[in-house]
Amino acid sequence: MKIREKIIGGYALALGTALLGTGLGIWLGNHYQYQAIQIQKQAIADHKLLSGLQVKILYNRPAKQLTPLLQNREAFSREGQALTERVKDIQTLLDAQNQSSRGTAIPGLDPLLQEYGGTVAQFLSQAETFVQETGRLIAQGKSAEAEKAVVQLVKSPGFKAFIEFPDQLKPFYETAETLETQADERLWEAGRLRTQIILGSLAFSLALGALLALLISRTIARPLQELTDISLRVTQESNFDLQAPVRTQDETGILAQSLNQLIGRVRELLAEQQKYTQALEQAKGAADSANQAKSEFLSNMSHELRTPLNGILGYAQLLGRSSLGAQADHGVEIIYQCGAHLLTLIDDVLDLSKIEARRLDLTPQPVHLPALIQGVAEICRVRADKKGLRFEYEPDPRLPEAVWADEKRLRQVLINLLGNAIKFTDQGRVGLDVRPEENGRLTFSVTDTGVGLAPEEQKKLFRAFEQAGDAKQRAQGTGLGLAISQRLVGLMGGAIQVDSQPGRGSRFWFSVELPPAPNWGEEVRRHQGRQIIGYEGERRSLLIVDDRWENRAVLKDLLELLGFTAAEAENGRAALAVLAEQTFDLIITDIVMPVLDGFEFLRILRDDPALKGHKVIVSSASVSNMDRQKSLDAGGDDFLPKPVEVETLLSLLVEHLGLNWRYGDDEPAPNPSPTQERIPPGEEIERLLALTRDGRLPAFAEIASALAERDPRYGPFLQRALTLAKHFQLDDLETFLTEALKNSVPND
Repeated sequence: MKIREKIIGGYALALGTALLGTGLGIWLGNHYQYQAIQIQKQAIADHKLLSGLQVKILYNRPAKQLTPLLQNREAFSREGQALTERVKDIQTLLDAQNQSSRGTAIPGLDPLLQEYGGTVAQFLSQAETFVQETGRLIAQGKSAEAEKAVVQLVKSPGFKAFIEFPDQLKPFYETAETLETQADERLWEAGRLRTQIILGSLAFSLALGALLALLISRTIARPLQELTDISLRVTQESNFDLQAPVRTQDETGILAQSLNQLIGRVRELLAEQQKYTQALEQAKGAADSANQAKSEFLSNMSHELRTPLNGILGYAQLLGRSSLGAQADHGVEIIYQCGAHLLTLIDDVLDLSKIEARRLDLTPQPVHLPALIQGVAEICRVRADKKGLRFEYEPDPRLPEAVWADEKRLRQVLINLLGNAIKFTDQGRVGLDVRPEENGRLTFSVTDTGVGLAPEEQKKLFRAFEQAGDAKQRAQGTGLGLAISQRLVGLMGGAIQVDSQPGRGSRFWFSVELPPAPNWGEEVRRHQGRQIIGYEGERRSLLIVDDRWENRAVLKDLLELLGFTAAEAENGRAALAVLAEQTFDLIITDIVMPVLDGFEFLRILRDDPALKGHKVIVSSASVSNMDRQKSLDAGGDDFLPKPVEVETLLSLLVEHLGLNWRYGDDEPAPNPSPTQERIPPGEEIERLLALTRDGRLPAFAEIASALAERDPRYGPFLQRALTLAKHFQLDDLETFLTEALKNSVPND
């Protein structure tokens, strides 16, 4: 007999026995349980019948219900009708029960109910007659006789027999409760018996199945156990040299042969996999090295590009705080905007890694929308002018003053779209249009009269590293701009769309919802048009730690103009030497420095009990979140990205030093005309005039103070000059010194 036949026969017998035993057990259990349920239903029905009769009978009280209504015939008629309806309900209930073939389970109750049915019928007839006659008496105004009729009804034998029936039902009610309780107990016992019968039948079936399995195992299980042991040893010990013994020629023997073949095939595959794994590890190592090199390159290039930009943008902001004339001020602003644009392009390179990690997000803040758009237009107008293109932008008067938006990302998208329009337009115009829509959204549109795009080029326009145009134009970009812009606009809740025809130009537009920022104007007006000239309180001292002289110079010049005392150190070790001789209110330190970098400097500073109380702001061109968090974890109190934004620096100074700024309009401006007091010699005035024209105000203040100490008679004159310098009124200061130079005398 084959294994299949043995197994089928054994399991068929076991299954038949299990089904027969289990089915018989279930039938017996259900039979007992069904009987208990029927008894319980009967007990519940009897209890419910008696309870309903008691309630319906006792609710009828003619003396209380009808006597107060003897003065109102209509009310009496309604209540009398209700009385007869309630009696009819009782009669209906009794008729249904008495006519039912089921009867009750309480001995002696059915005859009593039959008898009471006649009593209810008699009282119903009596009640209907009473209601009619009493109603006539009330209508005739015979209230006293009507009241006697009510009393007679209550005292009548029919009413007594009707109303006293619940007293007769009391022993039957108690019996019904007892029967219901007994029925519940019997049902529980029946359920327990049913469970015992079913479990017993299952146990019998399992015992029989175990016996059959024991008998079958002598011919089947033993060779299968050998195969199982071999399989476990192969998997647990990873020993693929093992072989299963082939003892029979039946299915077990065939299975043993197949297992041996499988073990041999796995042994071959493992050998091949080991070779593949080694090659994969080598490739992975090369890829990791390339990826690490790319990340390091991006980080280093970002740092190296941001470092010179720190000087450019820093001194552009310093020059912007001085009055150099309308044309010069406009030029300084263009320098700053172009530098900021270059900084944005550097950030675009870093966005590539964020796109790969899918971590590109937005940080909305209140933004002055007209100024943002005008700044973008000024940057792109310069590029358009260089190509001889007409740049068109007309501000819409309906634009909101301020909105919640990510200024950096919105500017990035607009500059990218306008830059592409200028790049692909050789003649004609490039236009920017921003208009509010009725649904509260803003639509940004960029149009040009350039080469246009064919339909097949439009399909791949927003893919990364895809570029349109001829080879010369494609060489001007990376192909990432539109892909990044589309992702950014998507985060804003919109999508860039394009309408273009070859040779006729293109139009790129998108619509986004930028919520208004109503409180922005109040915050701006606090500083708008006011020049910070210093701060209240005692003079504060700061230490600037940076290995690049231009970075130190930017911060030092700015801080000294505001009245701070600024010291310098070119690395962490030099800073520790300075701190050993002097304490400072605040330290601004770079991260990447020779000799002793910023992280090690912070560690030493925080471990030294005498120095750890210093507040430290970490300023670095490495602006990744990892570097920012690492700086704070190392002990920095805050982070200042490079290139340094003046407003950001001023905010950090207020936060960490608790400053109150003084503004130029807090003091009356001095009269710029020279006075009759004694003025310095002509050579000294010429020296001061040259420093003024060069914008070297710290050196101007130092020389002027030295002259005042050398000869107190120059004090009033020099004080006027220093006041003009302090208010950054360089044009007035130059006029003041020029007039004084005409009245000066040569040096003795």
